[in-house]
Amino acid sequence: MKYNIEHIHHYGEIVSDPIQSDEALLLYSLVKVTRPKIIVEIGFSKGSSALNFLKAMPEECRLYSFEIDEGCRKYADSINDPRFKFVLKGQEAFLPSDIDDQRIDLLFIDASHELRLNKSLFKRIRPCLNENALVVIHDTGTWNRRLIPKDYEPWQYYLNWKKIIDEGAVVNEVEFAHQPGERRFVNWIKRRYPEFEVVNFHSLNTVRHGLTLLQKYKKLELGKIKLSVNIDPVKQVIRRITPAPLKKFLRLVKRRS
Repeated sequence: MKYNIEHIHHYGEIVSDPIQSDEALLLYSLVKVTRPKIIVEIGFSKGSSALNFLKAMPEECRLYSFEIDEGCRKYADSINDPRFKFVLKGQEAFLPSDIDDQRIDLLFIDASHELRLNKSLFKRIRPCLNENALVVIHDTGTWNRRLIPKDYEPWQYYLNWKKIIDEGAVVNEVEFAHQPGERRFVNWIKRRYPEFEVVNFHSLNTVRHGLTLLQKYKKLELGKIKLSVNIDPVKQVIRRITPAPLKKFLRLVKRRS
């Protein structure tokens, strides 16, 4: 199978806003592996993650992208794909009718970064999640401050600005939470809805924005039906692997005994 990943080469790792190239590859793979039917994206922006989803999606899948900024419509209008629907709306105003009352297989949240708005969204959208739905939240990681390029002004500015307005940003002398609101959001989901299990794709070995994947815990069921076997399995194996001359010899020995 050939994978349509040429677009990922145009994503960057040193970026301040959208998904990083390695994160795009992870999300692409997640869609390829799970083959969702309905994907909902909260936070369209310029369409980087939407394009990535569309490249990975099977033909029958549908993508609903939500964005509150009217200026982003021009990017959505450039996407000529019948599987894609752009919804100009704030996340806290989500309604099931916005996604044609479909059940969600994959929910990707990368929008306001505000705990209040994220909580409002999740309370509204949770009933629309399929039982095995995957919820992916972006910007949940911490940056290793020692690895941030000194010549990349957006990140340097962000470090100085964010730690002033949010005391939760400075985790320790090494880790900097560039979006503390998203980390609070994940913690809130786990407290409020303990049935969700959490896996974090974070790293201090590189400057990683970070993704958190949540899914309801479900016991892995096993079959309970006992199969009846007429022939001893051991005898079956012996019959298959025993050479013909040896079989003849064994029959002769059996007769004489």
